[in-house]
Amino acid sequence: MHYAWVMTHVLKRNIAPANAIGWTCVFLLTAAYVAAIVHGVVSIDVARDLYWGQRIVLGEALPLIGPPVGTTMLLGPVWYYLVAAVLAVSGSLTVYFALMGCLLASKFALAYVVGKRWLGPAFGVSLAVAAALPGVASYQMLGLGHPWFVEAALWWTAWCALRLCDAPDQTRWAMGLGFAAALALHAHPTAVLLLPWALVAIVALPSRHRWRALIVSALAAFAVFSPWLVGTVFPALAAQGAADNAVGPSGIGGSIAGVTGIAPNMLWMQAKNIFDSLLNEGVEGAQLALLVWVVVLIATLIGIVMASMTAHLRRTLIGALLSLIWTVAAVALLRNHTPFYMLFVALVPLSVVFAVAWLALLDGRTKWRRALWIFVIVAVVALHLVVAAGLINIARLGRVNSYLPLHSDMQDVSTTAHRESVLANTTRDALARWLCAQPDAVSLHGDIASAFDVGLHVETDLACRQQRRSDNVGGRHQPYVGLPISVWQQAGLQPTELVGAYGLAPANAVFSPASSLPAASGKRYPPRFDLMLAAARQEAWLMVTPASSSDVVIVSNLLPTSPLFNVTAEVNGRQIVATTTIANTAIFRCTDCAAGEVEWRLKIRGGLPQTVSVATVAASKTPAKPIE
Repeated sequence: MHYAWVMTHVLKRNIAPANAIGWTCVFLLTAAYVAAIVHGVVSIDVARDLYWGQRIVLGEALPLIGPPVGTTMLLGPVWYYLVAAVLAVSGSLTVYFALMGCLLASKFALAYVVGKRWLGPAFGVSLAVAAALPGVASYQMLGLGHPWFVEAALWWTAWCALRLCDAPDQTRWAMGLGFAAALALHAHPTAVLLLPWALVAIVALPSRHRWRALIVSALAAFAVFSPWLVGTVFPALAAQGAADNAVGPSGIGGSIAGVTGIAPNMLWMQAKNIFDSLLNEGVEGAQLALLVWVVVLIATLIGIVMASMTAHLRRTLIGALLSLIWTVAAVALLRNHTPFYMLFVALVPLSVVFAVAWLALLDGRTKWRRALWIFVIVAVVALHLVVAAGLINIARLGRVNSYLPLHSDMQDVSTTAHRESVLANTTRDALARWLCAQPDAVSLHGDIASAFDVGLHVETDLACRQQRRSDNVGGRHQPYVGLPISVWQQAGLQPTELVGAYGLAPANAVFSPASSLPAASGKRYPPRFDLMLAAARQEAWLMVTPASSSDVVIVSNLLPTSPLFNVTAEVNGRQIVATTTIANTAIFRCTDCAAGEVEWRLKIRGGLPQTVSVATVAASKTPAKPIE
């Protein structure tokens, strides 16, 4: 308890050790965030942004319109040009994600300085740590896209607003306020739900400064949106850098009832799903993390009660709670399906609610309340570190038994465990180096093919540089099957090449598809959308394949993971159970077949003949060669 008194006493006084504690927390949170995001994955949205960034770097396009929101073009190209700037100084996805991760992780430092200036050093520490709450915020470490920037941009907006209130005669803060607010809107339009607070900050200024601040902020915001305005008014100028977005159901028009799913997902279910997914190599670890989170939630509830009875905290708590309720309700009303990234805007008021509750604990004079504050700070930092370590571990394994919702609908609290392969950035870069070292184009099969295709081959463009590669997805020219190393081991097979967390083995024969898929274009969003719709509607079809009884048959969907994809197999009228299944792939082996040729009858659902890979691989005793 003596340590608790010393720590709280230091934090209550604005002296150097308080800064040391605060910046230590910021450093730990930032380091874990960046380390995890480096091991994230490339989704179709990330690949699209990288595609346009590369076009800018190569001088092939200068887009005036930015990423689509659903099927609507609301955003300017700011994100594309930021991506291009980072790509210009990075030679791999790993470096790119590291640099962008540092930028996105600035939310911790910004939250700290905002909180410190707002209610003091202890609140700054609490606010920075609250920005790392496990759950929806943890999704940010799985990938990297423009909505990820919402939090950092909103904290930047809050910082400029606070500085403007302190120095209303300084134009730079008004300019920064408008610029940051516009960037927040470019990250995702849901940022508009919290931007009225920026207007409140301007209205609170003395009248002699108010109009100037408003005009300067508006001009700065207008400058950020000006490319979009030009592209909208003169579409011919934007044609070169415009995307062809597939028309599909947008899900516009939700219901307030969606809050009943979003609320438990933000506070409980997604934290549980994250723990179960990223820590499921050791069940005890997931259960312990969940137990710690339960104690943090109980402590926070106690703090909320304390804050409601504390005069100088009550107003902040009420404002944060109302902002959180308003934001969640508005998001629920926007769409009948709420992807996790639409809730990033709600993480800002959620962090404030938690931070105020924790500060109320620290304000108490009893030792147990101070000790409880220390516990929640240490616990949340520890959970953040554990989640980051879990993500790095599944990137190393190349697979995960995921409990995350397949379609990330935060209005739905249900989830089903599903095995997924994980082609992390580090493995992508290793694959790119291996492909660049091959004398000719390679045809990829197995889980590695669909994951590589989703990324639009960006990694090989970065790694091969001048010798622009055109490696294939499916096909019979130098075919290699790629699966996580652990999956090869489970199937009793030995790959010939080790590429990061994946192993590659040459295919003995490829029966389907007869030719590679046409190259996916970053201009078409989502890529292969027409094929995915057709595959979902495809009736079950039969493939009859002769093969040696000693061969292993590997059937994979070359399109992104679909829960509809299913394969059953028979040999000479006898059903064969898959040796191993993961994500897009099923592996079959007839262990008791007589030597010679056998006839495999494969019944395939949820896949098209031209998008389903059927290949055979022979068991190899040749040791795998690691790729540096």
